Amino acid sequence: MKSKLYNFDVNVSFVNNQDGITIMYSINDPHVYSKIMFVLDESGAFGRYTWGDGKWVKFWFNPKESCDIYLRCGPNSYCDPYKGDEFECTCLPGFKPKSPLDWSIRDGSSGCVRNQEVSICKSGEGFVKLARVKVPDTSIAHVDMSLSLKECEQECLRNCSCAAYTSVEESEEGIGCLTWHGDLIDIRTFSNEGQDLYIRVDLVVLAQYAKKNGHARKTRMLAILGVPVAVMVLFVVSIVYWLVMKKKRGKRQSTNSYEFGACSLPNLEDSTSRRDLDGTRRDSNLPIFDLKTIIAATNNFSVANLLGKGGFGSVYKGLLQNGMEIAILVWLESLEGTKLKPIQIVLLERLVICHPSMQCKD
Repeated sequence: MKSKLYNFDVNVSFVNNQDGITIMYSINDPHVYSKIMFVLDESGAFGRYTWGDGKWVKFWFNPKESCDIYLRCGPNSYCDPYKGDEFECTCLPGFKPKSPLDWSIRDGSSGCVRNQEVSICKSGEGFVKLARVKVPDTSIAHVDMSLSLKECEQECLRNCSCAAYTSVEESEEGIGCLTWHGDLIDIRTFSNEGQDLYIRVDLVVLAQYAKKNGHARKTRMLAILGVPVAVMVLFVVSIVYWLVMKKKRGKRQSTNSYEFGACSLPNLEDSTSRRDLDGTRRDSNLPIFDLKTIIAATNNFSVANLLGKGGFGSVYKGLLQNGMEIAILVWLESLEGTKLKPIQIVLLERLVICHPSMQCKD
């Protein structure tokens, strides 16, 4: 296959067979052959250099992270470069540091050993998944391309010396079987790539991981279910609120229409605040208007609009903005003094209230 490395055409040959894995780079243009160089040094670092300004300049190299270094964390452990300030080496499930002292000073080269007090041979043992990793050194792995991932698990479980397994090619069923017998070396984790590796563990460790994974699955399930449940609750609450408000509006409309013999007072909610002038609510069988509406309807309580008065109040003729003629009863106490007291103003369509103590106009 062809690849472009820093604007130079390069052929890349990748071979993966029973003899091993080989990657070979060759340059198409011989004129630039003397200008670039690929170097593999004694430490295993591989890089590409380009000649410029009288010196070789490094453009690309591996390893880029400390976890890419071969056997960085020793046998039966793995390197995790995403742990921040914490020690990057971690023992595999069911293992402990071979040298706790070295481990405490962040030297993981001695690796980890399995807990000796437990058995992993026909004693209820099983496998724990280590996700998104570079699998152990395959030079000591056994390969069987005829087995699926599930069959690979059973094959590894039957052999007490089998320490781990995975598939050769990742797929839903898994193609091929890779098994390791002995120490597992040169493992590292990735954030969004890599392969799943299944580590053999004893019954106790298996139960611990099963409990932890069960709790994690339960938490994820609750989180997944929580969203639709919350939406459903919000929907039900909204429906209940809408029904309550609809019922209240129905009651309000029914109380705004009254019959007085052959006369009736229709719903005047479009111009009423249904509150007293001080903002408080009173029990009333008639709609209550704000002072601004009343002043506009009576032309500021004009004498020309006065229909009659008596010992307890006056009645004014009013005209609402919608053209409806009304009569307004104002209690006498609300107009006394320099400060207007809270009053209740009752509106009656085409009706003048007369009282023996009042002087009424025609």
